[in-house]
Amino acid sequence: MYRFSVVAVGRLPAPLRAAAEHYRRRLSHLAAVREIEVREAAGPSPETAAERERVRADESARVLRATPKGVFRVLVDPRGTMLTSEALAAHLDRWGMAGRSDIAWLIGGSEGFSREMPEAVDFVWSLSPLTFPHPLARVIVYEQLYRALKILRGEPYHK
Repeated sequence: MYRFSVVAVGRLPAPLRAAAEHYRRRLSHLAAVREIEVREAAGPSPETAAERERVRADESARVLRATPKGVFRVLVDPRGTMLTSEALAAHLDRWGMAGRSDIAWLIGGSEGFSREMPEAVDFVWSLSPLTFPHPLARVIVYEQLYRALKILRGEPYHK
């Protein structure tokens, strides 16, 4: 059985919380799932490149500290590999067969992750070439994990 930890920066607004919970509940029938919310960097919105990099570094460090030890870490980041739902299912299958069924999915804040963050993880996954609000990314991750596990079970997943 898979064990997923979704480690995300910030709290979800109510409408997105409802959508995330919908897919998290569905996913929980197929895998153990826990969510870890990491506090956003303190202070006003960053205005300079240096301030944005400070926020990215601070939040990246918080996410890594909050990630359970010994898990396979997947960074959700536009710099990563784009996968179809079927390809994500195939990756999960390969990772599971290799004893990597305890997986943390790391989702950054509005400024994203530091430049060094991809080097600190096992896989970098891009959801799309489109830019999404970071809270929406959490909903998409839950939905895609649910869909991938349904694909692996040979069950319908389009509802």
